[in-house]
Amino acid sequence: MGNVTTKADFELYKKEADKWVDFFQLRSWHVNYDHAEPPDDLDGCWGWCETAWKDRVCTLGLSLDWKESKVTKERIKIMAFHEVCELLLSRLRIEALVDVSEVRRDEIIEQTHAIIRRLEHAVFK
Repeated sequence: MGNVTTKADFELYKKEADKWVDFFQLRSWHVNYDHAEPPDDLDGCWGWCETAWKDRVCTLGLSLDWKESKVTKERIKIMAFHEVCELLLSRLRIEALVDVSEVRRDEIIEQTHAIIRRLEHAVFK
């Protein structure tokens, strides 16, 4: 495998994400999938999660180009898990980011990812 994701990678990503959406009981969300370049503010990410809370619509994305990183099935699976965890924590994150400074915003995002890393080690594996 190289550093560009394929259609087969995207199908694996969707299958894995659906599994974790079920596991975390997030079926009240309408989940869309995107296989494209990430939004400009997330340039360089392997995947992303965008939510519209009031409509309960989410887009989980898989980046086409992982730049310098090698694409593997294991990385695709953990990326799907990671982005579903972003969905799981999205409301908490949105509420925490209201009216905070840029420094505080970065700390909240960092702590969100710390929680997700713990979930990757405790739940995913």
